[in-house]
Amino acid sequence: MLPIDVLIWVALVIIVMIAFFAFGGKLVEKCPHCGELIDQSVRLRANGYLLVTIALLNLGFLLWLHLWHSPIFSQMFKDFGSSDSIPPLTQFILSTGYAVGSTIVLAALIVFSIYVPKKLSRRNILLGVVACAIVFLIVFQLWAEYLPIFNLAGNIEA
Repeated sequence: MLPIDVLIWVALVIIVMIAFFAFGGKLVEKCPHCGELIDQSVRLRANGYLLVTIALLNLGFLLWLHLWHSPIFSQMFKDFGSSDSIPPLTQFILSTGYAVGSTIVLAALIVFSIYVPKKLSRRNILLGVVACAIVFLIVFQLWAEYLPIFNLAGNIEA
């Protein structure tokens, strides 16, 4: 598993990419060769498709965390006999309710941001915000799962 600081930097890079595709660009630009106005709706639509793809990939990774990664941590804490000393935040992250609830809410937000806004620019902004929220939840979930290990390592004195 990658160290948490590497994951945070990767998440920041993904968030910057999402922000670039969601907020970048003007609606109408002048062609540098002929001076005619160019409608940017095609570019906005393409950015929207890219944002939907990024959000769905992130949601797929979050599902992978819920289905395969979290049960491994849960079993590891049970094997060590330290299930009572797990911080409440980690217990919440490892619970089935969190996994099901976060997946349903994020999938609903993706569908909402695709179908509700009338303007392409607003749809892209909503999709960018949802994709950033999913990236944040991925990093937050990994941090919360490793929290007992970080606490244990912090208690070791040299």
